[in-house]
Amino acid sequence: MEFRINRDEFLKVVNIAQSVAIVKGSMPILSHLLLEARGDRIFLFGSDLDLGIKGETEAQIQAEGSICLSAKMLTDILRELPAESEVHLSLEENNQVTILCNKIRFHLVGLPVEDFPPFPVFEGEIFTLPKEVLQDMIVKIGLTVPAVEQKHLGAPNGALIEITEELTEMLGTDGHRLSYIKKPGIKGLKEKIKAILPKKFMVELKKILDDASGIDQVSFILLENKMLFKIGSIEIFTCLLEKRFPNIRQRIIKENDKILLINRMAFRQAVRRVSIFTEEKERFIMVKLEGGVLHLSSQNLGIGDAQDQLPVDYQGETLEIGFNSNFILDVLTILGGESVVLELSDHESHGVIRDAQNRDYLYIIMPVKLYEEEYDEY
Repeated sequence: MEFRINRDEFLKVVNIAQSVAIVKGSMPILSHLLLEARGDRIFLFGSDLDLGIKGETEAQIQAEGSICLSAKMLTDILRELPAESEVHLSLEENNQVTILCNKIRFHLVGLPVEDFPPFPVFEGEIFTLPKEVLQDMIVKIGLTVPAVEQKHLGAPNGALIEITEELTEMLGTDGHRLSYIKKPGIKGLKEKIKAILPKKFMVELKKILDDASGIDQVSFILLENKMLFKIGSIEIFTCLLEKRFPNIRQRIIKENDKILLINRMAFRQAVRRVSIFTEEKERFIMVKLEGGVLHLSSQNLGIGDAQDQLPVDYQGETLEIGFNSNFILDVLTILGGESVVLELSDHESHGVIRDAQNRDYLYIIMPVKLYEEEYDEY
């Protein structure tokens, strides 16, 4: 194997693939990238068995071939080379490569390609979703998907995605809050698609989508226990979570009777102010609805307290309910509209926050006292 390539283009594709490599683990091969030179391109594969990324870019190929190289060492080497310089890489005996750039020379020992886990092939029935739709879903649902499974709350570390001809839906929950979003479905879809996408995959997919300029559509295929997505020249696969998802649809369809229209930034600033005096663990604030005013308050014994208020169009009965302030701030940060709707019912029921102009996304937050409530399986 031998090729020449622009250092910046080489580093770009290495950075994409190395994000899933495991630096330390029981399988040394997972800390490596599979580098393959074929035709007029090089291909980089990274995998941790459950998640994998493949990137590619153009190169001047003198001899085709493949080798597995340390993801960290290859990244470190390329970062230290001059920008826009030409890199010459050649495979020698005993799985060793030589990397040349101007007068700089590196020798790096690799591993046999036979040890690298197989990467799924993008073949089969292909489905597509608009890139912006997938981005929006991941951002808004990712808020409520825990990085680690919360078994005592029945919350898996993944988001449920369901796609029909009519709707594309995604749901997530960490046991304290949940989120739901719906988008148009896939026309002509014959069978319902249903899968639980791991949190780690959602994070990596979002990075790729954010960097994918000029791409309008994302293609994906379903395999036996995997989903493989293609964004431009980048492919990313995930093993699907084989777990049960909490039955949270009853909370989604339940309607609250106290509906308040609030300026989003004013609400966010007020919550931030009273959060100064919340205790670190629960970040508890009291929300009191009385007359035409929404009162926000917090208290930290031995330190102090804070109060703020916002005018609202409400003349019903008084209501007091406690929420985690961080959970409120999270959704107010990602929503882009000028106003949000806060829906409440009573001191024991969940609250709903959504964009005032769009009912396709619901963010449901449990009162602090309901954190330990168990969920039915979905």
